[in-house]
Order: sequence, then C-alpha cells, then structure tokens
Amino acid sequence: MLCVCCLSVYCCRFEYLKSRINSSPVGYPGGSYPIQFLLLALYRIESDHGSLAFDVLTSDKKHGWIAMMRDFNATTTMECWSPIELVRTNERFNSLRHT
Repeated sequence: MLCVCCLSVYCCRFEYLKSRINSSPVGYPGGSYPIQFLLLALYRIESDHGSLAFDVLTSDKKHGWIAMMRDFNATTTMECWSPIELVRTNERFNSLRHT
C-alpha cells in the first residue's frame, strides 16, 4: 500500500501524462517501440481502469496504429510511426536493409 505522499506524486505524474497525450496533435509524443512500456504502465493504474491506455491504442492521430493501417496499409507494427520519420533521420527500415 502506498502512503498518501506517494499517491499524490503518482496521481500528479498520471495527470501529466494524460494531459500530454491528450493535448499532443500527433497523439503519443514518442516512438512506436517505447509505447509498449507506457501501455503496460497505463493498464496498471487502477483508478483509470485502462481508459487512457485504450484511448492510446485506438487513437486515430498520426502516432497511432489506426494511422499505420489507414495511411500505410500496415498489417504489423512498423518500426516508426511513419516512413517520413526515417527520411528525416537518414535511416531506413531494418527489414528492408539489404547486405
């Protein structure tokens, strides 16, 4: 059981994450790999009952799986939210790299 002080900090961090995700024009403001850890953490927040995690999963903003399927016909999770991000960073998909 958490003390009152720990619960206060915990709630503040959750509210910060919630406001950051909801106010972002692209959705989750991070990469397609680390979001799995965010989802695990969000589903463990009992007071939210998984609502924010479900919202992240079903978001149709640019950084979301619905956008991957809609915009790029993805059938699995891509290595980044959009191939355009790879061009900006001068990288390429590992699965397309030929040796």
